[in-house]
Amino acid sequence: MARLERLQLVERGLEARGRDLGEEGGDPRVGLGPRRAQRRAKEQQDDGREPWSAHDRECIVGAVPFAYYDRLSRREKAIYDRSDAIAAIALPRPDPLRPMADVLREGLLRDDRQVVEAAARTLCRAITDSLGVETVDVGVLAVRPQLRQAELHGLYTREPGRRARIRVWMRTVRYKRVVAFRTFLRTLLHEVCHHLDYTHLGLADSFHTEGFFKRESSLFYQLVPRATPAGRPMPRQAG
Repeated sequence: MARLERLQLVERGLEARGRDLGEEGGDPRVGLGPRRAQRRAKEQQDDGREPWSAHDRECIVGAVPFAYYDRLSRREKAIYDRSDAIAAIALPRPDPLRPMADVLREGLLRDDRQVVEAAARTLCRAITDSLGVETVDVGVLAVRPQLRQAELHGLYTREPGRRARIRVWMRTVRYKRVVAFRTFLRTLLHEVCHHLDYTHLGLADSFHTEGFFKRESSLFYQLVPRATPAGRPMPRQAG
């Protein structure tokens, strides 16, 4: 099958599933209202992430009518609510994983796709192994595909009888620039969270709830701890 045909199939599937594609009208699976979407956009800027725009934005931001929730079946609402109620995924030992994130950062700075892919695979394998769940295949590709008015940042696919797959892209469509480290890592962890929804949390589907994005952030800050003011001691861990 030709590459363009495959991308068209991906586009149709994403439109049907509403997963991991930022569009002008918003992603129907992103469970954020207008005010929460504005807060998240500001949080992105405060965290040093790339702000989203009409041409280059994170798929995780979108203002969506809550009427979408009303259209869910009773079973889907139960899955959605359970996802929304879980705010974090605690890694048993995040410290040994942080050097892998540093290697990922260096690979992006050097524009070395092979290093970035190897670091992304190692990091995802370490996360799944630490949580005792099945591994996921990870691939890093070059320029993001452009689907209508959006760019595809990352893609998680899961098929019966096959290992789940994560695909992330490291260059923007418009300027072909390497994606910033924090944006790339968040995209990677976003797709990892889809995988963990099925394998770690046992959810039958993976919705973009507010809890989902909190879990993504919880993973990110375990790998890239927040900076503390000079001279102020780090808070002690309980236990």
